[in-house]
Amino acid sequence: MKGEANVRAFCLRVCKKNIAEERSVKSFFPAEVEGKMNGKDLIKNIPFSEPHVLAGLVDYQKGRVISRTFVENNALSMTLFAFDQGEGLSTRTTSGDAMVQVVDGEVALTIGGKEMIAKSGEVVVMPADVPHSVNAVKPFKMLLTIVKNPMDRGTKCLPFSPKWPQKAA
Repeated sequence: MKGEANVRAFCLRVCKKNIAEERSVKSFFPAEVEGKMNGKDLIKNIPFSEPHVLAGLVDYQKGRVISRTFVENNALSMTLFAFDQGEGLSTRTTSGDAMVQVVDGEVALTIGGKEMIAKSGEVVVMPADVPHSVNAVKPFKMLLTIVKNPMDRGTKCLPFSPKWPQKAA
């Protein structure tokens, strides 16, 4: 826990003009990071410290889309989906880059008007803010990972930000 305390102290020192008091530091750390600092898990809905077959963690259901969320915070989302044939997600955008990892089956993706097919074992990256849709050509499963820009998280000073203030030479 000493490392987290050092990061907080550094953030307080470097960003003191943006932070009125110690409790404001919490806005620099997602609730999930705060939770981990207090012994809570960041990853959920999957047993820890044992191997799993990813495709076996969600089952197909006739006429439905089934999901299991592993991580959901303001920087990262990881959700495993199972789509029955003919099911899909209508056209939408995401605020972060999204990686579709096809775990089983076959999917038709449309990204920015470009149509493509992805099969088991393939990945496709969908850029942030570009309209996309997903339709199951055959029953398929995917792990969807969405990564958001840390600077879009509503904070001004993060240790992993490219705009992090540099120490004067």
